[in-house]
Amino acid sequence: MELLHAFTVLITIFVGILGKVCAEADFTQWHPPGPGDSRGPCPALNSLANHGILPRNGRGMTIPILIKGISQGLNVGNDLTIPVGTVGLLASDSLLKLSFDLDDLSKHDELIEHDASLSREDIYFGDNTRFNSEIWQSVVDFFRHDERVNTTAAARARFNRVKVQSGRNPEFTYSAKNMIISYTETAQYLSVFGNPLTGNPRVDWVRTFFEEERLPYNEGWRPPKMTTNLATVTAMTLELILAGGEVLPEGLEVTENLVGKILAGKPIEGIIGNPPIINRIL
Repeated sequence: MELLHAFTVLITIFVGILGKVCAEADFTQWHPPGPGDSRGPCPALNSLANHGILPRNGRGMTIPILIKGISQGLNVGNDLTIPVGTVGLLASDSLLKLSFDLDDLSKHDELIEHDASLSREDIYFGDNTRFNSEIWQSVVDFFRHDERVNTTAAARARFNRVKVQSGRNPEFTYSAKNMIISYTETAQYLSVFGNPLTGNPRVDWVRTFFEEERLPYNEGWRPPKMTTNLATVTAMTLELILAGGEVLPEGLEVTENLVGKILAGKPIEGIIGNPPIINRIL
């Protein structure tokens, strides 16, 4: 964890020197991955690669490449992008390359990959990288009759995945860190395909994103004008917790500072490192 923190600080300084990247992304050049292309458990990074906004082969990801692609393609801030890139670099086979491939993010229980994914199987059952239509359908069932995904439906769909997997996976892992990361993932898809403050994305846009790993540009979506960042994701995470009915572990107070530390891989005394936490099922 100390290495991860130090690496994150160095990357942040480097990015500050690099400056903000401003350019237009071309959303019209979508192609599914080809033989030898690398893809991981994150549908957002996979989608950006399928559009060619990130390297289409999913390889050689660097921090500047991620910042440029994620900013252009999704209008997500550096405070959310840098931790993902840092973990990717540490998951790579060689730190000396200063780059990683998308499938490096499939390593279990790192920042990206965790049990009870919205669209992937747990590592215990074998394939934690590829899209699983049956699992995703169990999420869609919570809003399939609606035109938009509201906060309550998204929160209940996420918590249902936790309950289902905790019952079927004998090695299920669900720490406070996993919980917060899982909530921020739901908060981000609500933000990017809806509004960073209110969420409420169109169901068809969300389904296109998960099911095809394609940004729904042809269906009318455009990146929100407001940037999705640590502050907006933390606020939406709190809304999701309240809407979903999940009981937080004792001592866990969800603040922007806490979420930032978890995403940056910093240890939280008394929280990260505890045995897996399974909350009371409501």
